Amino acid sequence: AAIKQIETIGKVWIIPCIGRKKASDLCDGDIQKILDKAAAKGRSKKTIQDINGTINKFLKWCRRNKKTAYRPDDVHIPASARLKGKSVLQPDDLIKLLSSDKTEYKGKEIVDEYIHSYRLEVLTGIRPGELRGLRVEDIEGERVNIRRSINVHGETTKGKNENAVRSFVLSDLAREELEAQLREHPSESGFVFELPHQVTYRKHWQRYCSHNKIAPVTLYELRHTFVSVAKMLPVGEVKQLVGHSKSMDTFGVYGHALDGEDVQTAQKINGLFERIISPEKPAEK
Repeated sequence: AAIKQIETIGKVWIIPCIGRKKASDLCDGDIQKILDKAAAKGRSKKTIQDINGTINKFLKWCRRNKKTAYRPDDVHIPASARLKGKSVLQPDDLIKLLSSDKTEYKGKEIVDEYIHSYRLEVLTGIRPGELRGLRVEDIEGERVNIRRSINVHGETTKGKNENAVRSFVLSDLAREELEAQLREHPSESGFVFELPHQVTYRKHWQRYCSHNKIAPVTLYELRHTFVSVAKMLPVGEVKQLVGHSKSMDTFGVYGHALDGEDVQTAQKINGLFERIISPEKPAEK
């Protein structure tokens, strides 16, 4: 994945901007030109930082191998570049997602075959790649063990970071969606969700949002929505659920499995979502 990202940066940003210039002929103006072009194209600050980082790593390799002595010292990320904000589903749209399973195909209203995957993402905070890699044997009763992730290139990895391998107990709402998926779409390959190529899957999601008049967010932003809903929980509990905690070990030595705290966390999460989709009616006067 890293190699493909570097190739893309070279083909999209570096070569079109400065051509096949020798490393020994590069100057700060060349590097700045690349970064300015990315900013002018509306790329986020994070994307421009990645481009600059790739260039600096290449130049470091060149210096180490006596290809050049050049070291950028007056290059900056354009002030016009901004950190890309994270969008989340607002309460009304979340209610639609958890209540409507319909989409449109060729002018007809049908049941969206991936409805349970959308819902499980927003109800658990599971990453899209982790959802794609989830197998039937990873489910033990109400517990889900995240053991692998399948990236955009179809490669199986252990996840985004060292804490991605984890275990958590499903909330009631999440368990219902997972059970419905297994009941309605029995697995033949061993994977819980038989998802198509990411581009096709994204189009299905976009079509679903359009049909149900849901403000467009990306599939990854369903995870952001979960974190946004769960922000009322203690930080440690949220980090453990989504695989960010540095102190969390693999599910094999997962402490909460011993004292029941993960069950309590699941109940709390369920309560938060229930509060959104079934708000209490005001008392009658």
